[in-house]
Amino acid sequence: MEKRYWLHRISYKMEVSYPLLDMGYLSIGFSDFLHNADFLGKMIGQTENKWETFEQENKLLWGDKLYRTRYNLWRFLCDFSENDYVVVPSGGTFSVYKVDGKPQFVGSVVGEGIKDWNGKKVVAGGEGNRYILDEEGKVIDLGFVIPVKEVEKDIPRSDYAKNDLLSRMKIRQTNADITDLSELVDIAIDRFREKKPFNIYSETIKSLSEPLKEVIDNIVDHNQFEQLIKCYFEKVGADHVYIPSKMDGDGEADGDIVARFDALKLVVYVQAKHHKGKTGETAVVQISEYTDQKQQEVFDLDYNSVSWVISSADDFSEKAQSLAIERNIRLINGTEFRKMLIDAGMARIASEFSK
Repeated sequence: MEKRYWLHRISYKMEVSYPLLDMGYLSIGFSDFLHNADFLGKMIGQTENKWETFEQENKLLWGDKLYRTRYNLWRFLCDFSENDYVVVPSGGTFSVYKVDGKPQFVGSVVGEGIKDWNGKKVVAGGEGNRYILDEEGKVIDLGFVIPVKEVEKDIPRSDYAKNDLLSRMKIRQTNADITDLSELVDIAIDRFREKKPFNIYSETIKSLSEPLKEVIDNIVDHNQFEQLIKCYFEKVGADHVYIPSKMDGDGEADGDIVARFDALKLVVYVQAKHHKGKTGETAVVQISEYTDQKQQEVFDLDYNSVSWVISSADDFSEKAQSLAIERNIRLINGTEFRKMLIDAGMARIASEFSK
């Protein structure tokens, strides 16, 4: 059978999913299906009427409300085949794995336990030890894993993925057949191994970004970080930029920079976090509530508004990412913000910042 190429996004229970991937197991949710010990055997072994069996199981769980997300589970259990390639996007990079076996209950590979990102233990448990449980004995909503072998890990997207592959990696669904882009995946792997990125621009950004990270992390303080963001907006053409008073907002509401673009009829509200490691959901709550409180001002201007969290940290917590999607907040990590500064002309920004 011809090798197929898949995209599989890890955006759920990342604190456990990534440790499992480091162990060589790609995961998916749907733990509700673990109640039936025969379900997985039917999906792997049954050849006739498999889809009907799958749909019956869905109806037993959800009644007439059949979720479109079930197609992700179907592909994971029934379409992924040994030696297929799976592209796993992660932040500004992607990794490629080769399927190396058949799907399994997640509990069967955890055994006596693994540690999640926070150092907390995850163990097998529940009926038949098919489930995985946290330290409090609560079920973690991951249902199935499939063994994989690493082909190449952490390939920078902007350096090695051509536009069609970049676009496909932005799709929202959990997984998809991307066999039509197999050549682009192979090219990315080969060029990554040979250290031949596609453009000088990405290499230039990288060479400037690391020294800038050192300055932002170790020299700039929180107040200066806010000023740096203010200078950025001024450089990219905002008509009015200011740092609100710390008393400007009720409850948990907090905005650090407000930038108004008159030609676009747009106001950008920003929460700034000078952090290392990961930025949590508090930042999302603060800017979300601040934006809500300022909506009458925006309405009076007949403008639209958007809300950003700009952090010097490398990443955001899973809760922050989930809440940002829910509340339509843009999250900008340190890597992306440094690129924005460089694109806008860092030398000029630094000059203005120093005044």
